[in-house]
Amino acid sequence: MPSQTLQILLFRFNGKFNLPVSDLAVLLGYDEQYCRNLISENRFAIHTFLQGGKRVARIDDVAEYLDRISSKEPPKRRGPKTKAQKIAEAKAEVSHA
Repeated sequence: MPSQTLQILLFRFNGKFNLPVSDLAVLLGYDEQYCRNLISENRFAIHTFLQGGKRVARIDDVAEYLDRISSKEPPKRRGPKTKAQKIAEAKAEVSHA
């Protein structure tokens, strides 16, 4: 069964199975030339290939990448605790007592 992300992408891009770099850039929030630079340096996170002279990526690879990055935990904040963190900890201590 296809992932929900894949279904959303298929709907958004009218059932296209391969997305050009211009669509990838918009979807990821990057400049198109930045994506092309990453591809040429072999540092782009999504596998791309040439199709009819245009650089494209398979839509299921894009969906898999989006699922993978959305499941990552955000990095922990460095430095002293925020006021919100201190209040949450104080509430947790009170509820355990």
